[in-house]
Amino acid sequence: MLSTGGKEMTLNKNEAFLVNIPSEHRYYLPADSDHWHFFYLTLAGDFATQFTQRSSIASPVFKIPEDSPVIHQLNMMLSLAKNGQFTSLFQASTESYHFLMNLQAYLSDLSPHTLPPAIEQAIAFMTAHFNEDLDVMSISQTSGLSTYHFSRLFKETTGCTPIDYLTDIRLRHACERLANTNETIHTIARATGYQNGNYFSKVFKKQFGTTPSLYRKDKQRFFERTWTIL
Repeated sequence: MLSTGGKEMTLNKNEAFLVNIPSEHRYYLPADSDHWHFFYLTLAGDFATQFTQRSSIASPVFKIPEDSPVIHQLNMMLSLAKNGQFTSLFQASTESYHFLMNLQAYLSDLSPHTLPPAIEQAIAFMTAHFNEDLDVMSISQTSGLSTYHFSRLFKETTGCTPIDYLTDIRLRHACERLANTNETIHTIARATGYQNGNYFSKVFKKQFGTTPSLYRKDKQRFFERTWTIL
């Protein structure tokens, strides 16, 4: 059971809930149940705060299928922790980022489309053209709004700036390429909208606290160890 906001909510199999900490909430095993099994994850930092601001689900309780990317990422993080494979805080940060990005993508499909059409159009444009040379002016032109009005409306409705949103999209694609290809840092930078590897690396390190190269090594190390365990 989950108690929050003066409401009692039943938690069933394959259901999850999101709450801010601190807040007036508690979760507990009801009297008619004799056991439970659950994941508990606490995340902090600017990106986690932005995530809660962006989330627009009607209820804090929602269902997640066992085969979803969200659960896959959660199981991978649990495996890393149990086997002592979290080698640094930087690695924990990047894996947490992946978890939130997967959760954000999943929840966006559950949430009603309440964003203004101009903002939805701009987001669709960024998603399709993230690998191009974009700035606030070029993005705002797709919305039909002035740059000032667009930037203000975007922040009000999404909880972040257009450039922050674009950066999230670019870095998500960059992380996938770093983990799954042998492309050079420069090639990945150009493929995700950055003019050169140096600037891309600065943005990446600011977001995750580690370099693209070290991120790639951490990912490769995990898969090598997992292969050995299997």
